[in-house]
Amino acid sequence: MITCSGIPCFAHTNILVGSQRVGCLRVLGVEVSSNLSMGTHLDGLISNCALSIHALHMLRTHGLPPAQLQEVARMTTISSLLYASPAWLERLVERLRRSGYLPEGAP
Repeated sequence: MITCSGIPCFAHTNILVGSQRVGCLRVLGVEVSSNLSMGTHLDGLISNCALSIHALHMLRTHGLPPAQLQEVARMTTISSLLYASPAWLERLVERLRRSGYLPEGAP
């Protein structure tokens, strides 16, 4: 992946025969785009967390006790939110507020 920081990228030839240019690269579970933004990663993270929250709701409606429900939430949703969070936490909070998942006054 070739990154461009504020300057226009020009067409590079493929360095390796048979290689192709990509706009996003997943490194250790974190998606980084060619302009070094975390937008793709955050979109996927919010989508995965929404699915996890739905699954937690289903577990609750099927009678999972609160202590076990909190343990499942801690091991799935919360751990995925905290992974690599120092790199993208501010932007995630902004996106959650814009989408209505997080109230304006919440920390």
